Formats: sequence, structure tokens, C-alpha cells
Amino acid sequence: MRVHLFIATLLSFSMVPSLIGGTFEFVDDVSAKPSPTPQENSGKKNERPTPRPGKEEIPTREDGSRFKYVFSQPDFIYSRMVIEHDSSGKGTFSFDKKGNAETVVEDIEVSKNVLSRLNFNFDGLKFLESDESYQHRRDFSHLGRVEITYTRDGKSRMVDFNWTENPHARSLMDDYRRLSQQFTWVFELRLARDTQPLETPKLMEALGSLIARNEVADPEQLIAFLDEISNDQRIPLIARNRAKSIIQSICKK
Repeated sequence: MRVHLFIATLLSFSMVPSLIGGTFEFVDDVSAKPSPTPQENSGKKNERPTPRPGKEEIPTREDGSRFKYVFSQPDFIYSRMVIEHDSSGKGTFSFDKKGNAETVVEDIEVSKNVLSRLNFNFDGLKFLESDESYQHRRDFSHLGRVEITYTRDGKSRMVDFNWTENPHARSLMDDYRRLSQQFTWVFELRLARDTQPLETPKLMEALGSLIARNEVADPEQLIAFLDEISNDQRIPLIARNRAKSIIQSICKK
């Protein structure tokens, strides 16, 4: 029964965005992108951390901390994605994509709202003081390996896992996955705008789906870029109009 429930959970994540030929398509393939952590029916309540705090509840702190997230799965279209940033949110996003010979590296900034959630969960784990392993007793390496490193005041700790039931560790993994999808989408949209404008409507629909499924770390951070897109005459009208509608939906929330 537990196996059947787990398979059903995996199937619920099957319609995920993937990159085919440089554009987002929807395919029945959970290997196309890192998917949300599967949940196993263990017969007990699976508690999550308290609702994600906003930036008003937990201020960000610029204390010289460094953060690194690595996702790797050789069979995925994006076989490796790395986010590195400091306590102010400034950093880089890099990824390896099938068919590309070189690693793509982009400057990024993690929003204050996301930083507050990351800090909340690192604090909840007592990350630097703990030696807890977050890896679940079962191995789900086919979903990809997550590596998280946190450095502060000369102390550093790295953990890796592919599935965890620790609520704070899961929230860290989820937020970094959402960040990687957000940054990847921005890169692909910019690339399509410059080289394949006719692909932008598919990318806009993909973003709408990601936001609807809570798979973007901070939709509000995209508003300025979406506004730019909505006024770019190089892009088909349908994509520009979709950008406007997405802005409206974000502002309503």
C-alpha cells in the first residue's frame, strides 16, 4: 500500500516543465527537472515548519555568511545546478545543460523575502552546530542529489541528501529548487528573446504554470522583468499579453 501511495505521489508531479530544444515544454517525465520531494505515507503526521515568515517577521542579516546549493542528476536535462550567494543575496547561478559544452554562469540576487525563509530554516536546524544526517532511510538517488553548504564566522558545514523528512531541511531544498527554476526561466526567456522570439509564448505559459504550482521562489521579484517583456516589440503580442496577465495575477496575491 505504501508503495502504491508513493507511486501516486510521483505521478502527481509528472507534468513538470522541462527544456526541449531550448524552450519549456510540458512532458510526462519527472526526470526533466528536479521535482518536489516525494512523500511517503508513514502513518504519522508529517509536520512542516510554521508558515514561511515574511521579511517583516525575520529581517535578513548581512553577517558575511556564505551559502551554496548544488543539485546534480546526470540524466536530467539540467544535470547540475549551483547557487552561491552571500548574506545580502548577491551571488551566481550556474548550470550544465545537455547539449551545451560549457557551463552557464549568471549573476543573481536572492530576494530579501527568500533570504528570510532560508535564515529561518538554517536557524531551525541549528545547522552549524548540528551533526544530524537529513538523508531518509530509503535512497531516492534517481531524483537527484542535493548538497547544501553554510559558512559563517569561520565555521562551515556541508550536508547532502536526496530525500528527507526533516521539515526544515525539506524547506531549504524546496526554496533552492524554486530559486533554480526561477533563475533558469529568466535565462531561457532572455535567450529566446534574443535568438528565438517565437519560442517566448511557450516560456510564458511555462512560467504561469510554475507560479500556479508554487514552483517559483519569489514571483514578485519577476515583476520588473515581466513588465520589460510586456513592452518589448521583438516578442510576439501573445507573449507580451501573457506577461501582463501574470503580473496582474502576482499583484492580486
